[in-house]
Amino acid sequence: MKHKLWFWPVTVAGVVADQLTKVLAFDRLEQGVYHRLIPYVLGLRINENQGALFGIMQGRGTLLALFSMLAFGLILWFLHKAPSQGKWLPAALGLIAAGAMGNFIDRAFNSGTVRDFIVLHIGEYFEWPTFNLADAFIVAGVAMVIYAEFKKPKTSPAA
Repeated sequence: MKHKLWFWPVTVAGVVADQLTKVLAFDRLEQGVYHRLIPYVLGLRINENQGALFGIMQGRGTLLALFSMLAFGLILWFLHKAPSQGKWLPAALGLIAAGAMGNFIDRAFNSGTVRDFIVLHIGEYFEWPTFNLADAFIVAGVAMVIYAEFKKPKTSPAA
């Protein structure tokens, strides 16, 4: 049970980091200008997304905000019901929750849009869609949950 307490510090720290970086990016970066950090790998460019991942569901900010709240509720339910599995699972769920809440806050207080600013590249030829820390937290949390599932001890089938 005590390991489940890792959920809240990870969630709160993630939301704070997400919102702080969005404020800094949108206060300091010029609209439409690409800022190279690591050539052909990483840069910054501010963008407001009215949709979800890869721009799907454009203009459906209210529905996406409701989905974020539902996801947060399901994460809390799962955390409560899941057997204690060390710090790994609560931290992973905390990252997913932080991502959901970070983007929810944007949608709720930014006319249904999410503020994105991180750009990844593979050389000159491929550019990943612009994203933010909330998105990165969701991906990292899901990856941790998948990894944890593969690391579970195998149980032998009943004879």
